[in-house]
Amino acid sequence: MANTLAAGVPVSYNSAQFLGHLPGRRGARGPIPIGPGTLLVIDEASMLSASDLADLIAYAQARGAKIILAGDTSQLQAVENGGGMSLPAAALGYARLAQPARFRAAWEQQASLRLRDGDTAALADYDQHGRILGGDPEQMTDAAAAAYVALSAGGTDVLLMAPDHALRRELSRRIRDDLMQLGIVAARPGVHIADGAQASPSDLIICTRNHHGVEAGQPGRTLANGDLLRIQAVTRRGLVVRRALDADPATGRRRWTDRTLVYQDFSDAELGYAVTDHVAQGRTVHTGLAVITGTEDRQHAYVALSRGTDVNRAYVFTTSPKRSDPAPGPRPAPELARYDHIYPERTGVRAPVTPLASPGTALAVLAGVLDRDGQQGSATQARNQALTDADHLAILHPDGMLLHMRDTYPIETAWAPQWVGDELRQVRAAAWDAQLAGLRVSAEAAARQRGDHQQHARQRELADSYQALHDAYRQRETVFAATWPTGRTGTGPPCSSGTWPWPPTANYAAAIPASTTRRYDRPNPSPPPAISVKSSR
Repeated sequence: MANTLAAGVPVSYNSAQFLGHLPGRRGARGPIPIGPGTLLVIDEASMLSASDLADLIAYAQARGAKIILAGDTSQLQAVENGGGMSLPAAALGYARLAQPARFRAAWEQQASLRLRDGDTAALADYDQHGRILGGDPEQMTDAAAAAYVALSAGGTDVLLMAPDHALRRELSRRIRDDLMQLGIVAARPGVHIADGAQASPSDLIICTRNHHGVEAGQPGRTLANGDLLRIQAVTRRGLVVRRALDADPATGRRRWTDRTLVYQDFSDAELGYAVTDHVAQGRTVHTGLAVITGTEDRQHAYVALSRGTDVNRAYVFTTSPKRSDPAPGPRPAPELARYDHIYPERTGVRAPVTPLASPGTALAVLAGVLDRDGQQGSATQARNQALTDADHLAILHPDGMLLHMRDTYPIETAWAPQWVGDELRQVRAAAWDAQLAGLRVSAEAAARQRGDHQQHARQRELADSYQALHDAYRQRETVFAATWPTGRTGTGPPCSSGTWPWPPTANYAAAIPASTTRRYDRPNPSPPPAISVKSSR
């Protein structure tokens, strides 16, 4: 029922295609005909609206078909009225994968499950592996866009995610500007697409509507909402494009359909360099880059930090972009500072380094995000929860101090040698930055190769220095990882507990009763899984 399940399934549709929806007219074309015994597998079922799920169940029952729901109720739900999947999961039970199979790193397999449950202690693992970067909104927006440009220029299948459309559009604008500067995207000929943006050859765009009559580069596969397309040429008949496929599992590089198609109704297409978290759900890429503003909930963070098989990195706003400034007088435009940073890079000079926020600040923002549970329930579940909460102590005495202490305690009192942990985190983050800088400068050198040879030589020399810096940081990482205690990440030699700086006794004693409140968080929990199975994907 979703394009993400298309591989290995005889016939696939998204829900609007299957039910025959047209804009503003539900079921206008009628549902896809099925017969008795048909098996309908609904992938990413948590994203299905309650009304669509009800229609599908009624249709399957009338035709003698069977439905299997596959999804995660802890991920994002339908933009419309959600909660449709959580009701049958709570009432009927469910089969659950024993362990996540997407991630290559063993530590990330376990950390992602803790992230899913809102365990803020999992953030320490992401931080120690250099996956969390914090700073002001302008700084983080530019850093995320620059990382995307560097990785995509190197051929990596990368996904950049934002919580809302406004930030998505700004990220796409900055990325396209950089790619045009590098000569990767042509300036002309161009066409106008949605949001007042322009697109030209080599641009990436996203289809935002189902096109039932357009074959999308493969027999029987029509163009669908959410398809990522790369423009090959702009013609009078429309855009000649290729559709993105899953990344090469061996190299992590992007792949595209061999056959092109003509995309005529492109006026409502959008630039495809950044997507919202809802669009990203169901995608699997080599590297996931998530911009976290601090206003999201746990479901957004879980989706955004679990799309990449090899790397998932968070760029965290440590100050609110919407906070009012009571001080009078004008302020310098953020674009001026951005220009001062970008211009040296384009001339082969090391850009000035802007200080980042302290790691603890970014962790505090992410801890607040994980503490907000935005999971939707059906109307029936909401009624039952309201009745259960009538005598809940947290409702009668709404003092959240113990809950806050329980959630922030593991981060504020890390039980490991701080000098080793800080150094390991800094080395991993520095290695990542050196890798991105080297990729970016290599792309700059390629763009200058046919022009200014002197500037090309400077860019190549700078790229070599970044590669040497990256290698040096990786060597230091190996040394620090070898001394990292087994009790934290499961790597390195054992470390005697006598060498660990244990937390203050008062804090530890307070955290123990605080942890007992966990069983009161959900007075009416879901039943345990009926079956435990392993994923073969």
